Amino acid sequence: MRRALFVIFLVVISWQATALASTDAQLVSASGGQLDITFYRGNLRDAGLSVDGARPLNFQHDLASITIGQQSSLNFHTSQGFFTNLESGQLQLDSGLVIGAEGLILASEQLWLEPRIAPNATLQLSDAQGRDWFYMDYGHYDLDEQWLYARYMDVRIGRDLAARLGDPSLFGFMVGSALLKTHLVLPLEGDSAIINGISPSCPVPDPNWPTLPGFDADIAMLRLDSVNQVAREGGRVAIAPSAYFENIGTADVPWFAQFADTRDVDPCCADQGEGVCAPYGNDQGGMLVYHLYRFVDARLEQLGQSQVKHAFNSINADTGEGSVSCRAQNRPGRVVPSGCEDLYQVSSNSDQAFLGPREEIIAHSGIWLRDGSIWDLSGPSGDPDGNCDFLPGTLLYGGQVPCQAPVADAMERRLSVPESELSTPGARYFIEAWYLVRDDVNIFNSIGHKEITPAFNGGWTFAAAASFRQGAVVNDYVELQNAAAGSLTDIVDSGEGSVQLSSTVTKIAVDRWQYDFALMNFDFDRALDRFEIPIASAVNVSEAVFFDGDTDSANEWVATIQPGLLSFQAAATDKLKWGSLVSFRFIADQPPNPGVATIHVADTGEPASLNINLLTSTSLLFEDSFE
Repeated sequence: MRRALFVIFLVVISWQATALASTDAQLVSASGGQLDITFYRGNLRDAGLSVDGARPLNFQHDLASITIGQQSSLNFHTSQGFFTNLESGQLQLDSGLVIGAEGLILASEQLWLEPRIAPNATLQLSDAQGRDWFYMDYGHYDLDEQWLYARYMDVRIGRDLAARLGDPSLFGFMVGSALLKTHLVLPLEGDSAIINGISPSCPVPDPNWPTLPGFDADIAMLRLDSVNQVAREGGRVAIAPSAYFENIGTADVPWFAQFADTRDVDPCCADQGEGVCAPYGNDQGGMLVYHLYRFVDARLEQLGQSQVKHAFNSINADTGEGSVSCRAQNRPGRVVPSGCEDLYQVSSNSDQAFLGPREEIIAHSGIWLRDGSIWDLSGPSGDPDGNCDFLPGTLLYGGQVPCQAPVADAMERRLSVPESELSTPGARYFIEAWYLVRDDVNIFNSIGHKEITPAFNGGWTFAAAASFRQGAVVNDYVELQNAAAGSLTDIVDSGEGSVQLSSTVTKIAVDRWQYDFALMNFDFDRALDRFEIPIASAVNVSEAVFFDGDTDSANEWVATIQPGLLSFQAAATDKLKWGSLVSFRFIADQPPNPGVATIHVADTGEPASLNINLLTSTSLLFEDSFE
C-alpha cells in the first residue's frame, strides 16, 4: 500500500434526482435519511488516507454523518413486512469527497449509494461516472414503520479508487463500518402494522425452545468469508473474521442481547415476570470467540484469542436465498428458528462494546454469568439498584449502550498478536471461530476454520489460502504434520467438557524420534495445569519443550524428566482454560507405542484428572514403521 498521505474532505453540494415509482406491491422505495460512516483511524492511516470533516468519536474512530437527498430513492423487495433483497435505484449524498495527495486531486461533487451486483446485499459508493470509491457489505437489514436500516456494514476501498490511488492492493481493504437509515416512501405489502413480523395480535407461534422435549439446539458454522485488520498500534495488530452460521437443529434458539428488556424487544414472548422471557427467564444469547493459529516446524501454536463477542440480533436468512420463511418466524432478531442462517460482520465481531471476558462464560453449558459482568456497573444513571438490568436502550440493537465497560486501547478484548509473529518463514496461519450456544448438542460443528496468508504492505491483509473447513484447527494437526504413520488423536468428554490431544511422531535421525503434542481444551471449565507422559525407564529423553504461542518466558509450563515419567507443570497464571491450545515436544531414542497420559485438573472438584490416549516412547513395538 502507498505510504503517501491522502486527505478526504466532505463537501456540501446541490443535487437533483427523481424518485422511482413501483407498481409491484412487494417493491418498496426509500429516500432521504442519513449515512453514518465510522472510519477506523488507524486503518485509514495504513491505507495512506485521512478524513477531514468527520468528528472524533473516540480515541480510534472518526464519524462522518452524511445527509441523503430526498429526491433520490433506493428500491428493494419485501415480503410479509420483511426486507428480502436490494433491487435498483440510487441514493444521492448531500456531500461529496475530495481526495488528494502529492499534487494528485481526486474530487467528486456527486456521490451515489447504489446496489452492487454481488452477494451480501452490497452497496457501492460511486461518483457520477460510476467509479466505485467504497463499497459496503454484510449489512444487517431491517425495517420499522418508517425506516429501512442497514447496520454494521463493513466499509472497504473500491477497486476504482484503489486504482486511481496507484495501488490496486488497496482494493477491499477495510477502513470502517457504516449505518444507513433511509425513509420508506411506498407502503409495505399487506397490513402496514406488521413490521418485521411483529403485530399487536402476535400471530407468530411460540418457538420450539431447546428446553422442550424432542427439540435440540444445534448451531453449525458455515463460512468465515472475510478476515481483516481492525486496528494496528504499538507493534500489535487486531484482526477479526466475519462468521456465518445455520441453526441445523430442531429447536428454535434464543438470541437475546445482553441486559435487554426482552419484553421491549419481543412483545410477543411469553412473559415470565420483570423483563424476562422463555426459555431461560433471562437474556441469554449466542456468543462468538475466535482464534489465530500458526503451524511451523511441526508444531501448532495458538497465537491469539478474542474475548467473547455477545450476539445481539439475527437476520434469520433462509438457506434458499430470497425466501422469507425464516424471517416470518423472526421475533425482531431475538430468535434463530430451526433451518435459518445468520451472519455477523467483521465490524460487529470486533466491536469492543460487545466483547466481554471469557471468565464470565460457563463454556460447557454455554451460560453467560450476567450478574456482576463487566457491563453490570455500579449505579449507572437511571439504574438505582446498581445494575444494568432492563435499562431503556441498554445494549439493544441500534440503541444506546449506557452500560459499556470502557477500554484502554484498540487491542483490549480483541484478537491481537505481535506483528512480528505474522512473518515466520515457512509458517502456515489459520483463523478459527466458534459459536457458543446454551444447550447446543454438538459444539464441534459450531467451530470452523480456514487457512489464511498474512501480508503487509502498509497494513495487514489476510487472504484465504484454502477453503473453509468445519471443525477446529487442531483436527487438521495430524494432516498438517504429514505423519499419519505415527499419529494418534483422542478426545475425552468428561461430562464437564471436552479435551483433545493430537500426537505425532517423526523419525529425524538414526535412533532419534521427535514427539509432538497439541493439547486443546474445548470447554472444560475447571482448566488444566499438568500434562504427564509415561516414558519407559530405559528411554533417553531430551529437549522437552513447551509452546504457547507467545514470547513470555514467565508463563511457560516447566518440564521435569524423571524415571518413567515426563511432566509439564503450568505456571499459576497460565493454566489451560477453555478455548485454548498449547503444544509440547520431546526427543527420544526409542520409537513410539500407544500409551495413556494424565492431565491434571487445575480447580477443585471431581474428576481431579483426565486420562487420554497418546503416542509415547515405551517400547520397540512400532520400530519397523519408522525405518
